Amino acid sequence: DRPGFLLEHLLLQLVDAAGCPRTSRFLILDATAPVAATLSTPIPAETARRQLAALIGLYRRGLCEPLPVLPRASEAYAAALAKAPDDEQQKHKAMAEARAVWEGNTRSSGEREDPAYRLAFRGCDPLAAPDFGALAWQLYGEGTR
Repeated sequence: DRPGFLLEHLLLQLVDAAGCPRTSRFLILDATAPVAATLSTPIPAETARRQLAALIGLYRRGLCEPLPVLPRASEAYAAALAKAPDDEQQKHKAMAEARAVWEGNTRSSGEREDPAYRLAFRGCDPLAAPDFGALAWQLYGEGTR
């Protein structure tokens, strides 16, 4: 749960306790891949406050409308984009990765088959939302890698 990890890491940055380590580790245990670890280093408290405020804003927005945040597709997008975050061609590749996860293939169902997403997005394509890429990167990419 990368968004949860990001939230906890940001809150840790606001703790004012002498000797409290401000690094966070996110371990990914997957039966199909080796253990992966992400280490997030300390950031200034003011930066953490700004990022936390942005997350709270997303939470509030999410109470009013479904956000185009899809765990598997967003993770695929962010992982692909992490290879070259400022490259437009890489953004297109990242979107193709996300779309493959969202739509699935003949061997595995896509994330879009989830009844909750079918209900929430009711015929709309969440990957076509103008902020899908930015949200995927914010929640699964830049702050969590």
